[in-house]
Amino acid sequence: MNYILCIEPSADSALTDSHYQPFVDLATMLFPSALVDSVSTVTEAFRLIQEKQYGVIIFPLEIYQDNTFAEFAAYCSSRPTVALVAAIDKREYSAVEKALAVGAVDYIAAPITSAEFRAALQRQFERIALIQDAIQRTRHEIALQIANVLPHEFRTPLNGLIGFISLLRTDDLHEEEKSMALHFLGQSVDRLHQTAEKFLLFAELEQHHADEGSLDENARRFATFGVKGLTMDIAMEVFDGFHRQSDAVFHLDGDDECSVKVRAQHLRFLIKELITNACKFSKPQTAIHITVKHDSTFCTIIIQDFGIGFEPEYLSQIGAFNQFRREFQEQQGVGFGLPIIQRILALYGGKLNISSTPKTTTTITILLPLAPMTHDDEDYNTVLTIWRPSSLALTRS
Repeated sequence: MNYILCIEPSADSALTDSHYQPFVDLATMLFPSALVDSVSTVTEAFRLIQEKQYGVIIFPLEIYQDNTFAEFAAYCSSRPTVALVAAIDKREYSAVEKALAVGAVDYIAAPITSAEFRAALQRQFERIALIQDAIQRTRHEIALQIANVLPHEFRTPLNGLIGFISLLRTDDLHEEEKSMALHFLGQSVDRLHQTAEKFLLFAELEQHHADEGSLDENARRFATFGVKGLTMDIAMEVFDGFHRQSDAVFHLDGDDECSVKVRAQHLRFLIKELITNACKFSKPQTAIHITVKHDSTFCTIIIQDFGIGFEPEYLSQIGAFNQFRREFQEQQGVGFGLPIIQRILALYGGKLNISSTPKTTTTITILLPLAPMTHDDEDYNTVLTIWRPSSLALTRS
């Protein structure tokens, strides 16, 4: 069903001349199967669009001067399946330019005829239908990929769990064998847990993406403090897991900390995933450089390894469940670490840049928007002393 919301012009509007017919009457007459609502203010419209999923919203251009219109238009523009159509009092270039500048994707000009009204709305309904079809196709493709990949990713560690538990139930194991079985049992549990956590996070972010990149206001206001200290802590945890503590080289820009507009759980994933990849795709006893710096707008994290690298064409293959050169490089996991990173950065207005030279180096740079330095943020990570082992190479630039 098509949804139409009409914001009617005021009585003294240039649109309400002798030819004026209320938008709601035209919409009801021309699209009898559509759900049509009518309001007279931006505030009412804003309240309604957060309750219902309107497809087309018609508004008189002059209401862009309303104090709440900019926020209203921004809300609509973040949702591809919503279309703002402006009604302008004259078919003039300046009016059309203004309509597009304030967020409209189409317009109708006075005197408004039934034919023009129908054509403008029909164009947008067809555009929205194409977008919805594309979303559905993407969801279907992802569902198929999940069906093909996840059974293996869950079955392998589950088989390990079953096998090692059965082995531990026997009475003829030596202590050394028990210790080894417990070690591999722990690895299977960790792999299963990581797969499940990645899948759940990916599903959450895909839902945000399907909802036109929305992130509720409560989520937007949270931030994470102590990015430099947090990066070092996570990095050392990852390096320890790969037995590569001495390969870490940190470049910290000054002693001051910074706060970013990213939830702590998402920030932790970004850092851990990128450093894990650097360890996977470079050999032990080769340095991995981690740079954390910030200016007045962004915190920048740069991770550089000197490993296998990859060709530029592989950048285009960053997508859910794609793994770089799996036929040449043995990998574990479902291959959606970088797509998750892309989704997280898109949610918070961050940026990602990847550069690589085959068999030489790979450098990944992420930019995270800064947040005010407050002490009441969610998951506040205070860093009083930065711990590091004596073998850790640390430079401050």
